Amino acid sequence: MWKSRVRVGIEKEKLVEIDRLPLGSSLAASPPSAVNMEVDLDGLKVLFPFPFMYNEQYEYMVALKRALDSGRGGHCLLEMPTGTGKTVALLSLIMAYQAKHKDVGKLIYCTRTVPEMGQVMEELREVVKYRTECAAKAGVKPDAVLGVCLSSRRNMCIHPQIST
Repeated sequence: MWKSRVRVGIEKEKLVEIDRLPLGSSLAASPPSAVNMEVDLDGLKVLFPFPFMYNEQYEYMVALKRALDSGRGGHCLLEMPTGTGKTVALLSLIMAYQAKHKDVGKLIYCTRTVPEMGQVMEELREVVKYRTECAAKAGVKPDAVLGVCLSSRRNMCIHPQIST
């Protein structure tokens, strides 16, 4: 059993304790046997591939959704400490937003290092896998996802004359 204090809804500041609420409620976690979570962000169903969410991850997703809904192209700058789950929160929210709003463009995710690229792709695999499982349970076709890593030729090219 776990408890957490989170903000519920986009405009609501009320804090509530959650303790395995049933799926479909405002913020819910499934029983420990299944590793998943479904979060409702002001009508947007976000599928989160882990059994719990940090308060910071929820607030991060709320801020991202506000930026996307603002009508200013979704541009925003958010900061969170290392290891707080920024990547999975961002990918979960963006994929849900793109599924609901088909006119939304692509997500371009930039990293500083090649190992960070690998970490992002692992997180993307987890999110896509969970979304695919949920789609199969609901009897619907999952959304197609394309993830591409681009790097400098020094990092990725194996041709000896081109890579230097």
